[in-house]
Amino acid sequence: MNRALPSLPEVHVLVVGDIMLDRYVHGRVERISAEAPVPVVQVAGTEDRLGGAANVALNVVSLGASCTLAGAVGDDAEGTLVADMLAAQGIEADLLVVRGWQTTLKERVVSMRKQIARVDFEEPLPDAAAIDVAKRVARQAPGKDALIIEDYDKGAISRPQRILAAAADVPTIVDPKFKEFAEYRGAAILKPNRRELQRALSRWPGESELLELGPALARDSGVDAIALTLGGGGLTLFEANGRSVHLPALNVDVYDSTGAGDTVAAALGVCTARGWPSSASARVANVAGALVCAKAGTAAVTLAELNAALRDNPATAPAATNRRQLVAALKRARRQGHRIV
Repeated sequence: MNRALPSLPEVHVLVVGDIMLDRYVHGRVERISAEAPVPVVQVAGTEDRLGGAANVALNVVSLGASCTLAGAVGDDAEGTLVADMLAAQGIEADLLVVRGWQTTLKERVVSMRKQIARVDFEEPLPDAAAIDVAKRVARQAPGKDALIIEDYDKGAISRPQRILAAAADVPTIVDPKFKEFAEYRGAAILKPNRRELQRALSRWPGESELLELGPALARDSGVDAIALTLGGGGLTLFEANGRSVHLPALNVDVYDSTGAGDTVAAALGVCTARGWPSSASARVANVAGALVCAKAGTAAVTLAELNAALRDNPATAPAATNRRQLVAALKRARRQGHRIV
């Protein structure tokens, strides 16, 4: 059954995590450098977009909810730009400005609509700053309908329990990054990709075994559910109560999977804030993640786009719910070798 998502600005989602600026350098390549076997890019222009936790916040407001973002930026031009861009999108920002620290910047060089290089400017966030971010979460959490933790392993979420304790009464969605899942104990939904789940299990099990290990991992980690994103293979939800469901991917022309995980996390957060169960939230999030892959670069899905897909595309309705269907669906995803987000 498809579910439409109404615009609910009174629903307020708090996002916390590693904030980034995504910069796109557009140009053309006409020759190879005489200095080294690398392309020479004639720059035509640059474009800045919100990245990391800031992109999740952008997706939240694009889906019709209100959003507050807590995190840290540097006392630099990039930090000022991020703050200005958040304000322009109507996102309330509670930002710590860290003196002498650089705002995380990911610069992508694009030619002929293809990314040919990425340059990262980043340094770990000092722990004292991470403690300050947790205090901002505690200040902002009262009255919020959901919390999304975006952990990119840059330092803002160095100790997840510090954040979870600061918002103990708020249902929480977590986008994890190479930490023990039990460190996020108390969260409603954990959203790993295949690589992150494989790390948590120390291996990638067979499809049939995964259907047993998934719910058990949720229970052992102290979370209500695990939403495993499989890129073009869709999403599999493992609930601590033992139930599993596989949601096939929406059939779209994939242009760029950058930031698709951010969109999935945002949709899970908005649906959870509305009080929807994890199964319904996962169905909407799975569709949202597919839609953003049809866009270039770090992007957001609008409420109108999402509702059109939920309403009009019959591929959003079926789901594998029994063991035989789940094993077959997971085998197809693995066999097709889809890119994981």
